[in-house]
Amino acid sequence: MKATKVIVLLLLAATLLVVGCGGGLTEAEEHVDKGADYHEEGRLDDAIAQYTKAIELDPNLAEAYAGRGTTHGALDQHQRAIEDLDEAIRLNPQYAWVYHTQALAYTVLGNSQEAEQDIDKAVELGIDADVLRMQVEQLKAQR
Repeated sequence: MKATKVIVLLLLAATLLVVGCGGGLTEAEEHVDKGADYHEEGRLDDAIAQYTKAIELDPNLAEAYAGRGTTHGALDQHQRAIEDLDEAIRLNPQYAWVYHTQALAYTVLGNSQEAEQDIDKAVELGIDADVLRMQVEQLKAQR
């Protein structure tokens, strides 16, 4: 469980870097930023609400789907996480950490083939293969 929390926090940090840290943000991006803050504070339902509002304001904002997907994963709602992460990837196919996150969700669900596809794509886009495979193995051990 600790490994999963560390992974989620790292992914939230990546979301903040992509979206920015204030100033010049659209209203939708502000909701994404607030969602990341809520997630970090452990207010996961509030985070989901913020990401959902961002999506309502801008249905093409990949970061909102990525953040909501990550939060669904933290709530052990892995199928819902995958649905949002798929949409984030559709909107931004170069989003390496989203493939990383989705590979972890597929691993938790026991979908090895899909996990491997996402691992390969994440590594192709620059994610450290050794770190990702170690995280996958830790999740498999927790099942």
